[in-house]
Amino acid sequence: MTLRAKLFLSFTFVIFVCLLLAGAGFLWVLQHYQLQARVARIAELSRPVAVQVAALERQGQSPAAIMDLIREDVAEIGLRVLILDPNGTVMADTGREFEGRQLDLNSATRSGGAVWVEAWGHTFAVVPAVSMRPFRGITSIVAVGTPNSSLRQGWLTLLPSLSLAGLGALAVSAGISWLLARSIAQPLAELTQAATRMAAGDFEQTVPVRGTRETIQLAEAFNQMSQEVSRSYRTLKNFLADVSHELRTPLTSVKGFAQALTEQAVSSPSEVAEAARIILDEADRMDRLVNDLLFLSRLEANQVPFNPEPVDLTELARTCLRRFERDSAGTIRFEFAADGPAQALVDPTRTEQVLTNLLKNAVQHTPAGGVVRVTVAAGDYQHRAGVWVRVFNSGSFIPPADREKIFERFYHRNHHGLGLGLAISREIVQAQGGIIQVDSDPESGTEFAIWHPAPERPPAEGAKPKLLARRT
Repeated sequence: MTLRAKLFLSFTFVIFVCLLLAGAGFLWVLQHYQLQARVARIAELSRPVAVQVAALERQGQSPAAIMDLIREDVAEIGLRVLILDPNGTVMADTGREFEGRQLDLNSATRSGGAVWVEAWGHTFAVVPAVSMRPFRGITSIVAVGTPNSSLRQGWLTLLPSLSLAGLGALAVSAGISWLLARSIAQPLAELTQAATRMAAGDFEQTVPVRGTRETIQLAEAFNQMSQEVSRSYRTLKNFLADVSHELRTPLTSVKGFAQALTEQAVSSPSEVAEAARIILDEADRMDRLVNDLLFLSRLEANQVPFNPEPVDLTELARTCLRRFERDSAGTIRFEFAADGPAQALVDPTRTEQVLTNLLKNAVQHTPAGGVVRVTVAAGDYQHRAGVWVRVFNSGSFIPPADREKIFERFYHRNHHGLGLGLAISREIVQAQGGIIQVDSDPESGTEFAIWHPAPERPPAEGAKPKLLARRT
């Protein structure tokens, strides 16, 4: 059974139960009201009937003759009249059924200003045949009554109309329930269909944002998830293509030179040594690629240990910059600026790896004659003391739309490399409680900035911060 059908049946059942309870309560109130009204009417009519009977008695009419005279009148108003002697024996009855029977006047009760006796399935209002005189010493007593069934079943005349009204209300409510169930189930059905298509591999899915607040939130979350999954899938496809391309080049070299060695196409010692060197270099290249991928996966899984300690980022950044300056061919100018020692609480090995990645990225994107500048200064971030390290290079520009993407796994702006360095750098910085930002201007260049918190307590007197300047 579908959700829509379940909701419809549930709503309809609840409405039916509510209508049933409301109808039962209304009928109970109506029955009680009609009973009270009927009893009051009998009490009201009993006095005039008793007066009329007394008047006819004074004229010398017998009980039977009196009944003949009033039978049609009382029948029209649905009443039954008895004429009793002082002992309660029925002398005359408009229905002739109870004549000669004994009505127990001792069981009479007083209610609503009248005396009532129940007998033979009827309720009678007992009144003397003379106005306001006691029963004893009078000639006759008049009992005006009606069957108990007519007292309690007067509401049955309204039952057909009430039933039709209830059925009409139920039909209208069922229609409203169907529309309400549809409004709830339709967005969920659309979500289910979209999720099914995503499971089949079609990740470009969006669902209409409508319905209740919860349904709208669910639809918005689904659309956002679909966009993220689609983007991740495209990125992964591009990454696999890039990995294949990056691995194909060294594998081709390794295979070619290995084949040449096997077929003895190279014979001189120098040629053999060159072939072996190329094979080793390409193997190292593939090894670095695999290690970077494994390291990034461990970072994202929080499986890389960090050993934070107070480190002088000024000296660490200067050491990293000098390494690149020594390895450069002199076509790029390197600059360094710092106000003095600047300590931060970081893992020195991992932080050196970040600075190396940023400097390598800066050198790769700096044209000949450009400048790479490193600046270190103490500074706050969100009211927390820390250290800013900025790596600037001229001659490159990152569009605003790409500034967040460059930190994503497998993203690259060109086809030179896999773009893992910045992704690794961001994971390392964030794992140590820091931040990494990028700013770029088409006229000046691009600047990456990292911030790390300062130590909560200064190092012990005479202790020197640990410096690390080895290659990673």
